[in-house]
Amino acid sequence: MKRFMNQEYMKHENCIDIFHLIREEKQITRKQIEAVTGMSWGAISNITARLIGNGFVTEHKPDGNTGPGRTPSYLEVDGSRYCTLGIDVNITGMKAALVSLKSETLKTWNCPTCYSSKEKLLGCINGILDQALTDEESKKYEIIGIGAAMQGVVDAENGISVSIAQCGGWDSVPLAAMLEERYGIPVWLEHDPNCILHAYAETKEVQNAILLRIDRGIGMAVMLDSVILKGTGRFEIAHTLAEWDRDTDSVKDRGCLEAYASVNGLEKLSGRTLESLIEAAGAGETQAKALFEDMGTKLGISIYNMRKIFHITDIILCGELMESERFFMEPVTRINDGAVFSRTDAGCACYGAAAMALNQAVRKIKL
Repeated sequence: MKRFMNQEYMKHENCIDIFHLIREEKQITRKQIEAVTGMSWGAISNITARLIGNGFVTEHKPDGNTGPGRTPSYLEVDGSRYCTLGIDVNITGMKAALVSLKSETLKTWNCPTCYSSKEKLLGCINGILDQALTDEESKKYEIIGIGAAMQGVVDAENGISVSIAQCGGWDSVPLAAMLEERYGIPVWLEHDPNCILHAYAETKEVQNAILLRIDRGIGMAVMLDSVILKGTGRFEIAHTLAEWDRDTDSVKDRGCLEAYASVNGLEKLSGRTLESLIEAAGAGETQAKALFEDMGTKLGISIYNMRKIFHITDIILCGELMESERFFMEPVTRINDGAVFSRTDAGCACYGAAAMALNQAVRKIKL
């Protein structure tokens, strides 16, 4: 079916595009916007006036004398009025970040999480949001959106946290709607690796990449041509086949990658905590070193397969298990000869969630 767009819709879309251009360039003149977008001078003047009037953009004269003639003013995002809030809901702990329109992290909050039941986890989520939203720093701004980086399977389009394996009773929770009703602020959910990749891409030159978050479980995000691919339950590398269990003909318990290449998997295989396993491997214990070697081989093969499917060279790794990378990265890099590996901090998931919420929030505001 052909989609028809009225004039107001087009004006709104142009307004959003120019806002994001100003945000990306940090400082830019109207003449430069005209050159980049091809829009008319009149349209650009009207749009930038609306952005300034609504508190999204501010206008400044450059310091010093630029020579004869009229001095062009530059535009930049106004970070003094609006903010978004991002939270990272993770079994290792919960984190929230208040982020300005200028991508500045103004304040962060941390709290432990409890995954023993749906009610306990919801209480933790509400608790950190209550703390953040009632903080004096947050009260200085109008919060236009909340982004939540979620583990497990996420239906981002409908705001539903479909499942979190570690949390009993967590089944198709309409979390976005629940939080919107509680706080009166638009809420968006996103898979946590997508949020980390979004945060990474805001500071690095990257167009095509695979990101793996290797924690208690394994999460994957994929970027192609600067777009993060999305879809409920897609890219679940954790549940891909790593070894076939002939005794049970089952992938679920032993055969999936997560059973060998995650904190939970290694602890179950070894009967130890990750900390003690790292200590043993560092002391040269054969069994501990063999577990990490096997993990690296299986992880390396899985990464190789994903690289070939998506035709990607850049691989970004993060998560708790990367603290022990010296014991497993050799087979990973050997199998993936030619790949470019980099690291990032999984803690930026809440920042990525806030940034992704901003992209959605500006679309809902009548500029």
